[in-house]
Amino acid sequence: MKLIVGLGNPGQNYQFTLHNIGFMMIDYLLNTIITDKKIVKKHNSYIYKANVGSNLVLFVKPQTYMNSSGHAVKKILNEYKIILNDLLVLSDDIYLPEGNYKLKLKGGHGGHNGLRNIIDCLQTKKFKRLKIGVSQDHNISLEDYLLTPIDDKKKLMVQKSFPIISNIIKNFIQDC
Repeated sequence: MKLIVGLGNPGQNYQFTLHNIGFMMIDYLLNTIITDKKIVKKHNSYIYKANVGSNLVLFVKPQTYMNSSGHAVKKILNEYKIILNDLLVLSDDIYLPEGNYKLKLKGGHGGHNGLRNIIDCLQTKKFKRLKIGVSQDHNISLEDYLLTPIDDKKKLMVQKSFPIISNIIKNFIQDC
């Protein structure tokens, strides 16, 4: 069983913000590679259970707010007895240009508070994360940049890597 967690904040106000790119990626996956899924609301998360090929996969959108995501991730890992090697976390990254991505097998949080909380709750940095580039606008505060809804043009720009990222995620799912 694989666990794919998209980081974001719950609620309409945050739905199309750069900080919610993890949620957007989960939605993209659910609408493109998943044909049959079951949704469960548990551990302050939306958990979408789906078969991808011969693998059972949990696609998760924690509803705890970004900076407390680790609590939900830990509970789900424990309940479903998923090992860390089968966890992939999707997050935004301001240090990567829009449309770029980076797969890391382990490492620090890079200033990302959602990743920081997961590392703190799991007490390890040894889990995979796929960082999706959102760039940074130095003319406004980082908080405003990440938490202000984006227009359609910007949304298309940041989502242009989604098909490639989807293939990386499919490879992760199929890796036994």
